[in-house]
Amino acid sequence: ANIDQIGVARSPFTTAPSVRGSSGFKVLGWAVDHANNSTAAAVDLVIDQIALPTFYGSDRPNVVQYLQRPAYFASGFLAYVPPHAVAAGLHTISLRVVSANRSCYHQSAGINVVVR
Repeated sequence: ANIDQIGVARSPFTTAPSVRGSSGFKVLGWAVDHANNSTAAAVDLVIDQIALPTFYGSDRPNVVQYLQRPAYFASGFLAYVPPHAVAAGLHTISLRVVSANRSCYHQSAGINVVVR
């Protein structure tokens, strides 16, 4: 799993990205279920341990090319954090990737984000 973009900041994130909470922001990336060599059943964006749904299943030919797995084509996600959903300050964002058979999930390491 990888977060490619938070607001207008793109990976790699060498410092905590800064986003405007008053206008909402997008989080984009990709995630797969490596254990089952498949796309995931679902992906949630987790902000400070609170899960938000994503739109999962967008085309990611670059992931197929990089990982050499055609099954990973529909592995992209987009999450939209609505205006004022997150208070100003420092927060941690991670991904919760649900296995293809829905038996478990993996949560990625967190990325610090500053909401202003």
